Amino acid sequence: MTDRSKELIEIVERFPGKRIAVVGDLILDEFIWGDVRRISPEAPVPIVEVVRESIAPGGAANVAMNLASLGALPILAGLIGNDFAGRQLIKVLSDADINCKNIIRDKDRNTTLKTRIIAHHQQVCRTDQPDQHRHQQPPQDGGPLLAGGDQAKQALALAHGEEAPSQVPEGQVGQGKQGFVIDGQAEGEPRS
Repeated sequence: MTDRSKELIEIVERFPGKRIAVVGDLILDEFIWGDVRRISPEAPVPIVEVVRESIAPGGAANVAMNLASLGALPILAGLIGNDFAGRQLIKVLSDADINCKNIIRDKDRNTTLKTRIIAHHQQVCRTDQPDQHRHQQPPQDGGPLLAGGDQAKQALALAHGEEAPSQVPEGQVGQGKQGFVIDGQAEGEPRS
């Protein structure tokens, strides 16, 4: 085992019980699973007969789920719409005991929904319903987006490419806390 591997194992072993704030794009990933038995007479595309559907948290919500699976206690913050996809996302996160108290539901936004259609274990296509207001400022309620920041010793701000901040926004994490920015997209890579 390499020194780097040992170091990573030691870091992961310290995760249980750690409160880590996660700030970023909250996405609901939807999966439609099915079978293809014929091609559409309307266009040369497969007709997917739906067998089942599933959902999972995406974006920063996925990071929070992964941290929880390692024993950490993530405090998730971000914006979603006051819509069906947002309610589904909150339910999945709550069922996994993820702290959702810092998620703001905004009636003027929609929750980003990415739907993947999968047939025979292969993705046929993906549809995106992005939040059309994601580049606008969050609603101002007089307080920081991350009210639970005082409970966390570390905070992760997650974004992709050009939207990635260079630092965790001032006032979002309590004094004396560490803030880290993770850009989940390689430079020059198209936005997903």
